[in-house]
Amino acid sequence: MQDFIPVVAFIGAYVSARVLGYAEQAMYVATAALMLVSAVQLLWMKLRNTAIEKRHWLTVLVIWVLGVLTLAVHNDLFIKFKPTVLNIAIAAVFLGSQYVGRENLTKKMLHSAFDMPEHLWTRLNVAWVIFFLFEGALNVFVALNFSNDIYVSFKFFGLMGLTIAFLIAQFVLLRAYLCKDKEGENE
Repeated sequence: MQDFIPVVAFIGAYVSARVLGYAEQAMYVATAALMLVSAVQLLWMKLRNTAIEKRHWLTVLVIWVLGVLTLAVHNDLFIKFKPTVLNIAIAAVFLGSQYVGRENLTKKMLHSAFDMPEHLWTRLNVAWVIFFLFEGALNVFVALNFSNDIYVSFKFFGLMGLTIAFLIAQFVLLRAYLCKDKEGENE
């Protein structure tokens, strides 16, 4: 849930700037809000001794690098490409996990939910790589071809909707491999 706080801040700042009559500056206000909230969130996690994963650091780094470029050059394409940069990085990590270590990243994340043969774990991992690359390419397409209003809606509803649909499709297709509840088997 905490991963959505910066996105909500971005969208809230964008909408607020537009409502207050700053439509031309809305993406820059939203970018500044995204940068601020992501940094505050990281600080909050640190102060609460919450585990900060590598993906949190990577996300904040990408937000700040592209955010600074957006504000310095006054070109909102930099911040619009943030999801694409992150998706490509994530796809690379998933793909790399096929060749480094004992098990791929998808298996590491989902082994407690699914009991599948190794070849299916490989296929699922490749499916995640393809999904992240597709989502990144789609983000670029929307960023380059549609208005900021449509892009901001797509960023929240489109990207999140695609991810949820992909997860649901996985569970539907792989339901035969769901791990059985140990207690339920004894009853």
